[in-house]
Amino acid sequence: MADGTFVSSGGTEAVFSGGVAVSTVVSSGGTLSVAGGTVTGTVLNGGGQILASGGVATGTVVNRGGYETVSSGGVVSVTIVNTGGIETVASGGTADGIVVSSGGTDVVSSGGVASSTVLSGGGFEIVSSGGTASGTLVNSFGTQTIASGGTASFSVVSGGGRQLVSGGVASATTLQGGVEIVTAGGVVSGTVVETMVPRRCPPAAPLAFRWSAPAERR
Repeated sequence: MADGTFVSSGGTEAVFSGGVAVSTVVSSGGTLSVAGGTVTGTVLNGGGQILASGGVATGTVVNRGGYETVSSGGVVSVTIVNTGGIETVASGGTADGIVVSSGGTDVVSSGGVASSTVLSGGGFEIVSSGGTASGTLVNSFGTQTIASGGTASFSVVSGGGRQLVSGGVASATTLQGGVEIVTAGGVVSGTVVETMVPRRCPPAAPLAFRWSAPAERR
Protein backbone atom coordinates (compact mmCIF):
# COMPACT_ATOMS: atom_id res chain seq x y z
CA MET A 1 0.00 0.00 0.00
CA ALA A 2 1.19 3.51 -0.86
CA ASP A 3 0.18 6.29 1.53
CA GLY A 4 0.68 10.04 1.07
CA THR A 5 2.62 9.88 -2.21
CA PHE A 6 3.39 13.14 -4.08
CA VAL A 7 3.51 12.88 -7.88
CA SER A 8 5.06 15.93 -9.54
CA SER A 9 5.47 17.04 -13.17
CA GLY A 10 6.58 14.20 -15.42
CA GLY A 11 6.03 11.58 -12.74
CA THR A 12 3.63 8.63 -12.87
CA GLU A 13 2.26 6.38 -10.16
CA ALA A 14 0.64 3.15 -11.36
CA VAL A 15 -1.70 1.10 -9.17
CA PHE A 16 -2.37 -2.36 -10.58
CA SER A 17 -4.68 -5.18 -9.54
CA GLY A 18 -4.60 -5.69 -5.79
CA GLY A 19 -2.67 -2.48 -5.20
CA VAL A 20 -3.91 0.32 -2.94
CA ALA A 21 -2.95 4.01 -2.85
CA VAL A 22 -4.24 6.41 -0.21
CA SER A 23 -4.07 10.23 -0.05
CA THR A 24 -1.96 10.69 -3.17
CA VAL A 25 -1.36 14.29 -4.31
CA VAL A 26 -0.79 14.80 -8.04
CA SER A 27 0.52 18.16 -9.20
CA SER A 28 0.51 19.67 -12.71
CA GLY A 29 2.07 17.31 -15.24
CA GLY A 30 1.88 14.26 -12.98
CA THR A 31 -0.33 11.21 -13.52
CA LEU A 32 -1.88 8.54 -11.34
CA SER A 33 -2.86 5.48 -13.38
CA VAL A 34 -5.25 2.98 -11.81
CA ALA A 35 -5.67 -0.33 -13.64
CA GLY A 36 -7.34 -2.87 -11.41
CA GLY A 37 -6.18 -1.27 -8.18
CA THR A 38 -7.95 0.95 -5.65
CA VAL A 39 -7.23 4.55 -4.72
CA THR A 40 -8.82 6.69 -2.01
CA GLY A 41 -8.60 10.39 -1.23
CA THR A 42 -6.54 11.47 -4.24
CA VAL A 43 -6.07 15.23 -4.66
CA LEU A 44 -5.45 16.41 -8.22
CA ASN A 45 -3.74 19.82 -8.16
CA GLY A 46 -3.39 20.20 -11.91
CA GLY A 47 -2.45 16.57 -12.47
CA GLY A 48 -4.49 13.67 -13.79
CA GLN A 49 -5.99 10.41 -12.59
CA ILE A 50 -6.88 7.76 -15.16
CA LEU A 51 -8.94 4.68 -14.32
CA ALA A 52 -9.35 1.58 -16.48
CA SER A 53 -9.61 -2.19 -16.36
CA GLY A 54 -11.38 -2.46 -13.04
CA GLY A 55 -9.69 0.48 -11.33
CA VAL A 56 -11.69 1.98 -8.47
CA ALA A 57 -11.41 5.48 -7.02
CA THR A 58 -13.27 6.96 -4.06
CA GLY A 59 -13.20 10.46 -2.60
CA THR A 60 -11.09 12.12 -5.29
CA VAL A 61 -10.82 15.95 -5.28
CA VAL A 62 -10.18 17.54 -8.69
CA ASN A 63 -8.86 21.11 -8.40
CA ARG A 64 -8.10 23.72 -11.06
CA GLY A 65 -6.28 22.23 -14.03
CA GLY A 66 -6.75 18.69 -12.75
CA TYR A 67 -8.63 15.94 -14.54
CA GLU A 68 -10.06 12.51 -13.82
CA THR A 69 -10.76 10.16 -16.73
CA VAL A 70 -12.83 7.04 -16.19
CA SER A 71 -12.54 4.60 -19.08
CA SER A 72 -13.41 0.96 -19.75
CA GLY A 73 -14.04 -0.92 -16.52
CA GLY A 74 -13.16 2.02 -14.30
CA VAL A 75 -15.45 3.03 -11.42
CA VAL A 76 -15.44 6.24 -9.40
CA SER A 77 -17.63 7.50 -6.58
CA VAL A 78 -17.91 10.62 -4.43
CA THR A 79 -15.55 12.69 -6.57
CA ILE A 80 -15.58 16.46 -5.97
CA VAL A 81 -14.84 18.57 -9.05
CA ASN A 82 -13.91 22.14 -8.12
CA THR A 83 -13.47 25.27 -10.25
CA GLY A 84 -11.40 24.56 -13.34
CA GLY A 85 -11.40 20.78 -12.80
CA ILE A 86 -12.74 18.27 -15.33
CA GLU A 87 -14.08 14.75 -14.99
CA THR A 88 -14.62 12.66 -18.11
CA VAL A 89 -16.62 9.44 -18.00
CA ALA A 90 -15.64 7.63 -21.18
CA SER A 91 -16.69 4.35 -22.82
CA GLY A 92 -17.23 1.63 -20.24
CA GLY A 93 -16.60 3.95 -17.32
CA THR A 94 -19.02 4.48 -14.44
CA ALA A 95 -19.33 7.43 -12.06
CA ASP A 96 -21.66 7.69 -9.07
CA GLY A 97 -22.34 10.51 -6.63
CA ILE A 98 -20.12 13.14 -8.26
CA VAL A 99 -20.36 16.69 -6.89
CA VAL A 100 -19.49 19.42 -9.39
CA SER A 101 -18.88 22.82 -7.82
CA SER A 102 -19.02 26.24 -9.48
CA GLY A 103 -16.81 26.29 -12.57
CA GLY A 104 -16.23 22.52 -12.57
CA THR A 105 -17.24 20.25 -15.46
CA ASP A 106 -18.43 16.67 -15.74
CA VAL A 107 -18.37 15.24 -19.28
CA VAL A 108 -20.20 11.97 -19.99
CA SER A 109 -19.01 10.78 -23.38
CA SER A 110 -19.93 7.84 -25.60
CA GLY A 111 -20.46 4.66 -23.59
CA GLY A 112 -19.98 6.40 -20.24
CA VAL A 113 -22.57 6.28 -17.45
CA ALA A 114 -23.01 8.83 -14.66
CA SER A 115 -25.60 8.57 -11.90
CA SER A 116 -26.65 10.76 -8.98
CA THR A 117 -24.43 13.68 -10.00
CA VAL A 118 -24.96 16.92 -8.08
CA LEU A 119 -24.34 20.23 -9.87
CA SER A 120 -23.77 22.92 -7.26
CA GLY A 121 -24.01 26.64 -8.05
CA GLY A 122 -22.35 27.10 -11.42
CA GLY A 123 -21.37 23.45 -12.04
CA PHE A 124 -21.71 21.90 -15.50
CA GLU A 125 -22.59 18.46 -16.81
CA ILE A 126 -22.30 17.73 -20.53
CA VAL A 127 -23.84 14.51 -21.81
CA SER A 128 -22.43 13.99 -25.28
CA SER A 129 -23.29 11.49 -28.01
CA GLY A 130 -23.67 8.00 -26.60
CA GLY A 131 -23.34 9.13 -22.98
CA THR A 132 -25.95 8.42 -20.31
CA ALA A 133 -26.79 10.36 -17.16
CA SER A 134 -29.35 9.35 -14.57
CA GLY A 135 -30.65 11.14 -11.49
CA THR A 136 -28.66 14.36 -11.88
CA LEU A 137 -29.58 17.10 -9.39
CA VAL A 138 -29.16 20.55 -10.94
CA ASN A 139 -29.01 23.20 -8.24
CA SER A 140 -29.09 26.98 -8.55
CA PHE A 141 -26.92 28.25 -11.46
CA GLY A 142 -25.98 24.70 -12.44
CA THR A 143 -26.42 23.58 -16.06
CA GLN A 144 -26.98 20.13 -17.53
CA THR A 145 -26.51 19.98 -21.30
CA ILE A 146 -27.69 16.96 -23.27
CA ALA A 147 -26.03 17.18 -26.65
CA SER A 148 -26.96 15.31 -29.82
CA GLY A 149 -27.04 11.58 -29.14
CA GLY A 150 -26.82 11.98 -25.36
CA THR A 151 -29.45 10.68 -22.95
CA ALA A 152 -30.53 11.90 -19.51
CA SER A 153 -33.27 10.55 -17.28
CA PHE A 154 -34.78 11.42 -13.91
CA SER A 155 -32.96 14.74 -13.60
CA VAL A 156 -34.21 17.20 -10.98
CA VAL A 157 -33.77 20.89 -11.79
CA SER A 158 -34.24 23.20 -8.83
CA GLY A 159 -34.73 26.98 -8.75
CA GLY A 160 -32.07 28.84 -10.75
CA GLY A 161 -30.84 25.66 -12.45
CA ARG A 162 -31.38 24.74 -16.07
CA GLN A 163 -31.43 21.73 -18.34
CA LEU A 164 -30.49 22.38 -21.97
CA VAL A 165 -31.65 19.64 -24.35
CA SER A 166 -29.66 20.37 -27.48
CA GLY A 167 -30.23 17.49 -29.85
CA GLY A 168 -30.25 14.88 -27.09
CA VAL A 169 -33.03 13.08 -25.23
CA ALA A 170 -34.30 13.87 -21.73
CA SER A 171 -36.95 11.83 -20.00
CA ALA A 172 -38.76 12.06 -16.65
CA THR A 173 -37.20 15.39 -15.71
CA THR A 174 -38.68 17.12 -12.65
CA LEU A 175 -38.63 20.91 -12.62
CA GLN A 176 -38.68 22.28 -9.08
CA GLY A 177 -38.46 25.94 -10.03
CA GLY A 178 -35.77 25.29 -12.66
CA VAL A 179 -35.92 25.65 -16.45
CA GLU A 180 -35.85 23.10 -19.26
CA ILE A 181 -34.77 24.48 -22.65
CA VAL A 182 -35.25 22.38 -25.77
CA THR A 183 -33.48 23.42 -28.97
CA ALA A 184 -33.57 22.00 -32.51
CA GLY A 185 -33.40 18.21 -32.51
CA GLY A 186 -33.93 17.87 -28.77
CA VAL A 187 -36.54 15.44 -27.48
CA VAL A 188 -38.16 15.47 -24.04
CA SER A 189 -40.80 13.23 -22.50
CA GLY A 190 -42.46 12.84 -19.13
CA THR A 191 -41.35 16.19 -17.74
CA VAL A 192 -43.04 17.05 -14.44
CA VAL A 193 -43.42 20.68 -13.38
CA GLU A 194 -43.87 20.98 -9.65
CA THR A 195 -45.63 24.10 -8.43
CA MET A 196 -44.05 25.51 -5.34
CA VAL A 197 -46.97 26.37 -3.06
CA PRO A 198 -46.17 28.59 -0.08
CA ARG A 199 -46.89 26.94 3.22
CA ARG A 200 -49.64 28.52 5.24
CA CYS A 201 -49.45 28.70 8.97
CA PRO A 202 -52.57 27.46 10.75
CA PRO A 203 -54.71 30.24 12.26
CA ALA A 204 -53.84 31.07 15.81
CA ALA A 205 -56.24 29.82 18.43
CA PRO A 206 -58.31 32.60 20.04
CA LEU A 207 -57.00 33.77 23.36
CA ALA A 208 -59.19 32.96 26.34
CA PHE A 209 -59.61 35.66 28.97
CA ARG A 210 -60.95 34.92 32.39
CA TRP A 211 -62.40 37.85 34.33
CA SER A 212 -62.16 37.90 38.08
CA ALA A 213 -63.93 40.36 40.35
CA PRO A 214 -61.57 42.69 42.25
CA ALA A 215 -60.85 41.62 45.78
CA GLU A 216 -63.05 43.27 48.41
CA ARG A 217 -61.29 45.88 50.51
CA ARG A 218 -61.52 45.65 54.25
